[in-house]
Amino acid sequence: MKRLFTLVLLWITFQLQTSAQSSADFIYFKDITIDHTQVSGSSNLIDFPVLISFTDADLRTIGNGGKIQNSNGYDLLFTNSTGATDLSFQIESYNASTGSLVAWVRVPSLSHNTNTVIRMYYGKPGVITNPSSLSTWNNNHAGVWHLNGAFNDATTNANDGTNYSTGATTGKIAGARSLNGSTQYIDCAQGNSLKLTTGATVSAWVNRTGADGHIINMGGGWTDFGYSLFWFGNSIRIELQRSGEKTIADNTAPSQNNWHHIAFTWSNVDNTIKKFINGTQQATTAIFNGPLGNPTQNLQIGKNANQAGYTFGGNIDEARVMNTAVSAAWLATEYNNQNDPSSFYTVGEEQSLSVSINIINHVGCHGATDANIEAIATNGAAPYEYNWGGGITTASRNNLSAGTYNVTIT
Repeated sequence: MKRLFTLVLLWITFQLQTSAQSSADFIYFKDITIDHTQVSGSSNLIDFPVLISFTDADLRTIGNGGKIQNSNGYDLLFTNSTGATDLSFQIESYNASTGSLVAWVRVPSLSHNTNTVIRMYYGKPGVITNPSSLSTWNNNHAGVWHLNGAFNDATTNANDGTNYSTGATTGKIAGARSLNGSTQYIDCAQGNSLKLTTGATVSAWVNRTGADGHIINMGGGWTDFGYSLFWFGNSIRIELQRSGEKTIADNTAPSQNNWHHIAFTWSNVDNTIKKFINGTQQATTAIFNGPLGNPTQNLQIGKNANQAGYTFGGNIDEARVMNTAVSAAWLATEYNNQNDPSSFYTVGEEQSLSVSINIINHVGCHGATDANIEAIATNGAAPYEYNWGGGITTASRNNLSAGTYNVTIT
């Protein structure tokens, strides 16, 4: 992403005065440093969606005493550590009066042994388009539902949900949905991307307050081909099924009336069902030879489409289905990030993109052409490009006479 500056150099008789102002691009930025000790495992995590969630007075809108120009927080940008490469991101929620931001940023490589730095730019005039990108979630993500007042799939797969009377409630991350344990659920249809075959990761933040039931279900129960993540009595149950094979795997459920990150993985590489609670792999595993059967029913959050009863009672946030079995390190890091974002990273001090003029030589006398100047840009994404007009693209100008000079730096 190029950073644009405009400089006006005003020469009055033999005196040079300079001024600099930001023009069409972002005015401010802060570096966000991700603590590598929060990244589990012994290898980097590729295309990891990092949750950025904090409140910052600088992120309030200008009318509320902050620096953001757009009332929806659209004048935001995330890049790599130098600002040279844009990163895909999604804004889940933004509060203009408080500067509260919840966003997901796709980090190309999240290091396990060195802190990873990303940069957040903000404060750009004239932005009216939402910068959120579906490509925040790579092709391994079959469906992602933030459940924060909307039911759309955050991926490119468009597995959007239909709400059947679930209520809005405070979630673990932002907003979530409350289910009454009998009639309320979300139906996400049966898009092809949800029909998993050779690998799966299914997860959600869950707070059971009432009846046990299905958390995320697309078959797996009774005689239905597919998969189910199920809070069954005092157990977390995984059900996988195909023609001629059904596997049920139970582990002790966590406490009720508290938020927990619950997940399972399965891969046809080792055929092992692995369960995770709050980022920790549970001791009990099970074998499902696979491949997964082709479900004929819709994926539902909080219910099994073909089964009466076992409708979940409680709150669900950030439901996800992936078409691959991610590593234990991935799920542990996901938990660390989402459970306590403030420990996962630190947000640096505000910095402003700026330019200055180095006057090498003033005009020696009236009518002379012996002045030399140099434009210097800092805090942007080098290398910079200079345009003085007339085909002049160097940082410095030589043999100048008194006058007004304009340079655009990107």
